[in-house]
Amino acid sequence: MPTASTTFLFDQHRTGRTPFGIGTAEAPSELWKTWLPSHPSKGAESSPAFDIEGNLYFGSHDGCFYCLSNSGKVRWMFKTDEKIYSSPQLIDDKVVVFAGGNGYLYAFSTDGDLLWHYDLCQGYRPAGAVKRAIATLKELPVTLDWKRKYLVTTKSWASPSLHSEGFLIATGYGKGLHAVNLDGSGRWKFDLGAPQYSLSGTCLDNDGNILVTALEGAAYSVDANGKQNWKTSLPKGFKNWGTPSFDPELLQGYFPVSKKEESAFVFALDPSGSVRWKAEVPGGIRGSVSIGTGDHAIVCGLAGEVIYLNRKTGTVDRKVRLSKDSRALWTTAAIDPQGHILLTTKETNTTGSLACLTADGVLKWSTPIGKALSTPVIDAEGRIYVGSWDGYYRCIQS
Repeated sequence: MPTASTTFLFDQHRTGRTPFGIGTAEAPSELWKTWLPSHPSKGAESSPAFDIEGNLYFGSHDGCFYCLSNSGKVRWMFKTDEKIYSSPQLIDDKVVVFAGGNGYLYAFSTDGDLLWHYDLCQGYRPAGAVKRAIATLKELPVTLDWKRKYLVTTKSWASPSLHSEGFLIATGYGKGLHAVNLDGSGRWKFDLGAPQYSLSGTCLDNDGNILVTALEGAAYSVDANGKQNWKTSLPKGFKNWGTPSFDPELLQGYFPVSKKEESAFVFALDPSGSVRWKAEVPGGIRGSVSIGTGDHAIVCGLAGEVIYLNRKTGTVDRKVRLSKDSRALWTTAAIDPQGHILLTTKETNTTGSLACLTADGVLKWSTPIGKALSTPVIDAEGRIYVGSWDGYYRCIQS
């Protein structure tokens, strides 16, 4: 089976353009589902990478990283001590790399052997109870979720990527942006400033420059040597959750920012960091902007709407409501070569669907899979892979 996906959102621009399509089927059918064997059951929000044999690699909120065969059998798993949001990066069909929520970047062989781990939080793990308490207090405005009454302890959220110059790029708590050699040694670090919790991942432009955002207040372009090209201020009070994406045709980066779960904007920045346009999105954004090959970029809003933004002007040309639930669309859409838009939805705290829209916003089909917050991935045979918060990982034939 050809490799379907080796990196988050299918390429280093993070366009969301999957190389394989779903065909013309109107009603998809479930080929298999695998119960993820940790306890308690948690959702897999990480999107899978595939090796050449079709084995899947992904992380889960149970703190485990999984490898499943192409028939859904668990080949191996590795337990960390924090949630895994990160989608993996596959290298040369031999090595799989992901960021754990504990702030370590892990590299495994595809057979499950731990090769190395790299600390993304170097210098930010204070020894001693007093120093740890002080560090926690300094970050409380960022890490304490008053509405849900819990403390965020995740130290790395984002997916690593492979630079064409032969090193990995990852973000985490502390300095923020790291370049890591393929043997696990550090190459350089770039300080994204305070607050130290970096949520955004990275993308690359056509020249190999790294686009990344600080948690609050700024978008950056950094070259392959770790030197800043430009810095652009973004609205204060808005957090950068979603990984930026780069439009390879229009040569602009898309940077989503959110104020809690109340409002959001998408900024389109040109190669010098100047704002070409900004678009308002109701309810907030947690995912990235997917870039179609037609007129539109696609944004999934927390308020439950799929929003079609004109790539040239930023105007909202179309909205399609898929759910009325709070935090309904926490994810990023996948776009296939025919323009189909695939995404997962949350409809209640336990229910949700895998949905497919046509390029012009018509709901083609929707199939229940439980509450789901991950980006679907398609293989060469039109099969869709997706995790759910019901504890299962699914393969669905389109």
